[in-house]
Amino acid sequence: MLTMICNHPDIEEFIEKKTNLDAVNKANMSIRVTNNFMEKIKKGKNFTLKFNVEDTNETIQKKIDANKLMNKIAYTNWFSGEPGALFWDRINNYSILSEYDNFEFAGTNPCGSNLSLM
Repeated sequence: MLTMICNHPDIEEFIEKKTNLDAVNKANMSIRVTNNFMEKIKKGKNFTLKFNVEDTNETIQKKIDANKLMNKIAYTNWFSGEPGALFWDRINNYSILSEYDNFEFAGTNPCGSNLSLM
């Protein structure tokens, strides 16, 4: 599974990747959606894309319309079934490891994420 956080400056390119079926095959793609992004969508506000380059101490940043980004996500999901959405704050907050301040999720295992209740 390939994932990218919703506030990364390259998120639009990531979203569009599966519209070219020769670009990425045999991989699931999902966006790590944050509560902040969802709030910006609800309020019709701009959303800041931001990435800190550790080697140069440079910050790459731009503002975009949150609703337009969500529409792009919805369209490409309709078109190709990708990207999926990982509600990242919920994953972090509802994990049994959420009580540990020094723990942070890096990704998910889609094959092991389904629970079956009898």
